[in-house]
Amino acid sequence: MLSKKTLMITIISALCLVSLAGAEEGKSESKIELIPVYEKTFDDTIVDVIFDTTTVSIEEAKRMGWKPAAFTTKEIERGKASIWYPKIVLLGKGFKISRNPHENMEQISEIRFLKRNGKLLKRIAATPWKEKIIYSKSGRYILQARVPSEYEPENQGAILYKNDGTILWQKNELKFVDVSDYGYTIATYPVFEAEPTEGHIIIDQAGQVVKKITNPLKDKSVGYSAARFSPCGNYIVIGYSDMWQHSYVILTTRMGHIVWQQELNYSTWTPNECAIEPGIGVFGILKELGIDNYGKEVLKGVYTYFIDWNGSLRWCVPINTKTSISIEVDTVAKTVYVVPSSGYIYCIKISDGEVIWMHQEKWAPVGIPVNADLLRNVPLFAEAQIDDKHVYIIGRNMDKHASTLFIFDKASGKALLTAEFSVSTLRFLKTPNNFIGILNIDKKNISLTKLGEVLR
Repeated sequence: MLSKKTLMITIISALCLVSLAGAEEGKSESKIELIPVYEKTFDDTIVDVIFDTTTVSIEEAKRMGWKPAAFTTKEIERGKASIWYPKIVLLGKGFKISRNPHENMEQISEIRFLKRNGKLLKRIAATPWKEKIIYSKSGRYILQARVPSEYEPENQGAILYKNDGTILWQKNELKFVDVSDYGYTIATYPVFEAEPTEGHIIIDQAGQVVKKITNPLKDKSVGYSAARFSPCGNYIVIGYSDMWQHSYVILTTRMGHIVWQQELNYSTWTPNECAIEPGIGVFGILKELGIDNYGKEVLKGVYTYFIDWNGSLRWCVPINTKTSISIEVDTVAKTVYVVPSSGYIYCIKISDGEVIWMHQEKWAPVGIPVNADLLRNVPLFAEAQIDDKHVYIIGRNMDKHASTLFIFDKASGKALLTAEFSVSTLRFLKTPNNFIGILNIDKKNISLTKLGEVLR
């Protein structure tokens, strides 16, 4: 049996082969091997990394940080391997990392473009809180977007870069919110203090306006709006809400053609808490609000919803939380995983909304609304991702400045690993294949591991 201290050291810091038998109470008896394949440490504090791929000799790959376990038999025979390397690194103040990804995008102080040998190609300064850095799904395009506020309403516009640092265009108006792998961007008209926006503007790679989408709720007294490209970049999901009991979810093509528009009698933060799967549909969160006996607004319920690709609302499933939520979709198993930060996981069947399994941490509070005091000094679920067999979660305990890595069996919900890292802020990295990519911001370290055999 490995102690908690051993767990904290092995997985990332030492990157030794880890065999974890969950002999502690509440842990699985299964055995997991986390096999290190890559590691790199930086001189500065980085908060995100964008990878690119190249083919190099095995010896050069090892000098770049890749380990023997990374190479296939064929690659060893050829003496060459296709590997990933940090092409762009984003610097910032890591100790302020939030569970809200939008806040994280606003904390970046510098963008560095690197050669494959790690040498600096170009650096671009950014102003935390006054600018946010947004990159497309595969990192082909980088958007340096200014963040207007009621105190600086003129702080508008953005610069669009290719992933080698080349400037494509620069604008001095609008608030930009997303960029796709086609180089298309979405912007909105700046509003403040929960005012409804007029709508959204789609702009192409050349900086030309493609289409304007009008907010159906623009005449309401208050409002919320957000927009996001689908992972493939061919579609856009836009959400508008009056922040009470009236919302719209709109699906358009990247050229602005409206595929469908769904009106909902709920409040929603779509697409900020949302997953978009072309050909399947949109998954998000609805909030049911009401008035108590004292005339005060109260939260009556929270639901996960599924709107299919034809625009039909197929189901709403109640979930036991009002906290921030991650949503991951398995298109092969036809399931969706809803992960509130309050310590729950819901595995839901896409076809009919059946909850296949639910996991609840011992510290997870019960009921809505959640007492904030119950969420102190616990590893709140901050990030989630899935592969073909597992659900991976990073929990962050902001009170202890610690992070926890959780691994669950995707089919059953069985906990396979829980490992705590003291004085560490962890983030998942977007990585290739089934590698688990983790950034340890405090250690200035990135690592890729692969999961070994699970022995029953």
